[in-house]
Amino acid sequence: MSNKNRSYRLNKGKTLVIKDDDIFKNKGYMKGVITVTIHSNSIVSEFPTQEMVNSPTLKNVYILGKVRKFRGDLLKKLKLERLDAIVHKFNTNIEPISNISDPLVLKLLRIEARDPDSVVVSHTNGQRANLLKDVSKAKNLEELTLEGLHISKFPDAFFFQFPKLTHLNLRDNRIRDPNELKDIGQLQKLEMLDLSYNKYLKRLPDSITKLKKLESLKLFGVRELDSLPKNIGNMNELVNLAVSHQRKINIPESILKLRNYARIEYNSDGLNNNLNGKMSVKNYYNRWKYVPRVPIRYINQGIPNNGASNSISYVNFKPGNTAMRIRNANRPATYMTVNTFKKLANVRTRQGEEHIYKRRNDIKNIHDVYTLNGNTNVFINPMTTKMVKRGDIEFVKFI
Repeated sequence: MSNKNRSYRLNKGKTLVIKDDDIFKNKGYMKGVITVTIHSNSIVSEFPTQEMVNSPTLKNVYILGKVRKFRGDLLKKLKLERLDAIVHKFNTNIEPISNISDPLVLKLLRIEARDPDSVVVSHTNGQRANLLKDVSKAKNLEELTLEGLHISKFPDAFFFQFPKLTHLNLRDNRIRDPNELKDIGQLQKLEMLDLSYNKYLKRLPDSITKLKKLESLKLFGVRELDSLPKNIGNMNELVNLAVSHQRKINIPESILKLRNYARIEYNSDGLNNNLNGKMSVKNYYNRWKYVPRVPIRYINQGIPNNGASNSISYVNFKPGNTAMRIRNANRPATYMTVNTFKKLANVRTRQGEEHIYKRRNDIKNIHDVYTLNGNTNVFINPMTTKMVKRGDIEFVKFI
């Protein structure tokens, strides 16, 4: 039989690649096998077999193709170090994975559903909830992926007790309540956490900031996210934060304490490609932080006598108008009306390009100026061509 037509392939690396059930008719097909791979195009009636359970050498299993029936009674007896299973929607009679390899031996576990209806794990489904209970016993796990399994709850408070875990992937589930993740701070060796596409998750538990070794936090597709943890700046090793939200969110100032080379990877999922890419923590903070819109406090004053000669405006000053009053060291104050600022910020005039367009990137309107703190550079004074500090700006209403 040519290699092209064989139902399996045993290579020099002791890997058995299964393409159909014919392999199980051969004697000794598991001799010396370290890794079993079900080919991505294959359909196997049952898995695993008793011969696999009896194998003294089998350490790794990759289920890439389709399995009609998972033998849970045998699967849990396999003494594997690694189990990768991609679950497909095959037919209405397909049996889901409800057991895993001997959890005391397992080091790497990956179960991924490729179809939205292929696997549902919930606390109300006894058979499938047993899968999570089995996983929680795998105390030697170093990497864990449970992707696309519709997980919304975890079976008990002990689920996140994996003393050796460095990578945790919970992508594309249905985690909504941040309290379901409150015990995640116990994973003291965790280096990578992926919560992407849990699209109803609005915030993260504060306990996530206890992950002192976490280097990468992925939150792509978490559309409802409205805040980041208050103490995120305490995560000393965090250098890669991946997000994709479409509105401003509550970003604590502590995020600026992250390492100088930390980067925010922003992905708008095709809605605004201009924003895709990586940016510094400071740029992300200035671009996306949510600032409550408190009313601007105006100082009432009469129209200044020098208003016509020491102001820049498209409209004449009149009672009821509002403006920024800019203090100058050796000359009377400069007044810039709200209307002027808006027009110069949106029309590419020479004045706009030379003055208003040299403002901070996070300054879009007069309210953004109002919410700045400290003696911060804001924009260039159109009258004096000198840099304006926030501490030199007041807001007035003409009476």
